[in-house]
Amino acid sequence: MTKSKVIFSGMLIFIVLVFSVYFFWFEMYEKTVTREEGAQHMMSSLSELLENYMLENKMYPSNEQGLDQLRKLKQNKFNNLTILLNDPWGKMFKYELLSIGNGYCYVVWSVHLGRSEGVTNCKK
Repeated sequence: MTKSKVIFSGMLIFIVLVFSVYFFWFEMYEKTVTREEGAQHMMSSLSELLENYMLENKMYPSNEQGLDQLRKLKQNKFNNLTILLNDPWGKMFKYELLSIGNGYCYVVWSVHLGRSEGVTNCKK
């Protein structure tokens, strides 16, 4: 075997080894976000926007206005609010403003996950 064939074989083995480790690593440690986890993150973002809305307007959107009212926020860090308003299954997130004592709280949930899995600022 010539010296160049030995070097080529060594390089080929090295490349195969590197790719094997690369694919094994990502197969073992890559975390895909489930739709459920994505929905939870999106509801948390909507909750943040609702708090910003409260700061700007001194009240939360009414039940009639709903989450669509968040489009009127002056400070919105999300580029595409339309995407955020829909859950990973393509349905619009639900929103309800509740009157408690002498204040208000809200619940945001996905129809797919159910109201009990929603995000709220209501004290339990």
